[in-house]
Amino acid sequence: MIRVYLLFRSTHDTLKAESVLAGAGLACRVVQKPSGIRSDCGLAVRVAEAARDGALEALKAAGIEPRGVYSL
Repeated sequence: MIRVYLLFRSTHDTLKAESVLAGAGLACRVVQKPSGIRSDCGLAVRVAEAARDGALEALKAAGIEPRGVYSL
């Protein structure tokens, strides 16, 4: 199963993104970022591959842009 990891600049931004996605009815989870990904923040929001586009649209509508999007 491929999962999508959305990375943000800070823990605050990560938690805000989680709140936006949950409010949009999208299943997501805050997790420790995978070890192979370099980022300022040690956390990521994980969503299912099928929810990737919907998650990115919901975040864009809320004025939040991920620093990175990784499918693993």
